[in-house]
Amino acid sequence: MVWRGRTTIPERLLSALPYILTISVGLLFARPLITKIPFLYGILAPLFALAFALAPFTMGFFGLIPFFILYVAVVRNSNVLHFIRYNTALSILIDIALSLANLALSLILEVFGSIGSIGHLITGVLVPSVGVAALGCCGYAIAFVIQGKYAEMSALSDASYRLTGDGY
Repeated sequence: MVWRGRTTIPERLLSALPYILTISVGLLFARPLITKIPFLYGILAPLFALAFALAPFTMGFFGLIPFFILYVAVVRNSNVLHFIRYNTALSILIDIALSLANLALSLILEVFGSIGSIGHLITGVLVPSVGVAALGCCGYAIAFVIQGKYAEMSALSDASYRLTGDGY
């Protein structure tokens, strides 16, 4: 729903840009699964090149820096259109969810990793699945951005509205 008015094509493009960082992280997680599907891997090869180029800026402690910059410069800046601020906040929240899932899976792997089947389940199935889920969320949001609509993702959308400072 576009409740703040119409959006122009440049506004839609600016709204889709923050998802690039989140997609690059999701691709790194989903890589083991995607490489098993040659057709899909062939299509996504340019995105993998971008993901590996952005990896130093999106992983670990340094991965927080671009998102803090986006949060301060875009999400909390009331001079920026709400549509752009909302989508930037949603991208940040998807990335936070991805990071928390990675942390939880890493802790589980640390505790139960010595058991072969559990370690294989985590590294071979759960981590790539988390990456695919993040890619799905980003794809869903970008599809709505292209249409000039707000992507609604339950709790993430509610939090995104709250982060922009506008409420509902």
